[in-house]
Amino acid sequence: AFSSAHLPPHVPPHVSAELHFPQLPQLPIPPSTNPLGVPPGRLLSASCGTLCCMAPEIVAGRQYLGPQVDVWSFGVVLVAMLQGTTPFAGAADREIRRKILRAQYSIPEGSSDSVRDLTRGILTVDPDRRLSLPEVRAHPWFTSALPS
Repeated sequence: AFSSAHLPPHVPPHVSAELHFPQLPQLPIPPSTNPLGVPPGRLLSASCGTLCCMAPEIVAGRQYLGPQVDVWSFGVVLVAMLQGTTPFAGAADREIRRKILRAQYSIPEGSSDSVRDLTRGILTVDPDRRLSLPEVRAHPWFTSALPS
C-alpha cells in the first residue's frame, strides 16, 4: 500500500485514499489459452455484465474478443475512479446504450493530458483501434502511476 503522496498530481485524493498494488503470483497458464480456457482469437457472443461497463460491440450484439472488451471495461473503471461516477450513465438503459455506442463521456476538469489521452485510447468504439492491454500498461500515465 502507499499513500496519495506516491501518486501523480492528477489523481484526486478521494481516488487515492488507499491503493494497493499486490504482487500477483505467476500462474502456469498454457500459452494457447487464457485463464478461462478460451483460445486466443476466439470470438465470443455472450452478453453479460453491467450495462454501464459493457463495450460497444457487446451492446450492439456483435461477436467480440475478450481482451478488447476487458480493456473497455478497465477504461470505464478508470474514469469512474477519476470522477466518482461511471462515464456512461443515464435515466434509462436506452440512453446508456446510445452513449456507449457513441462513446459519449466526459473526463473531469483538471485531468492531465496524459490521462485524457489514455482514456481516449481505451474508450474507442472500434475495438480494432482501441488500445490493447500491453499498450495500456506501457502508456506514460499508467507507468507514472505505479510505485517504483
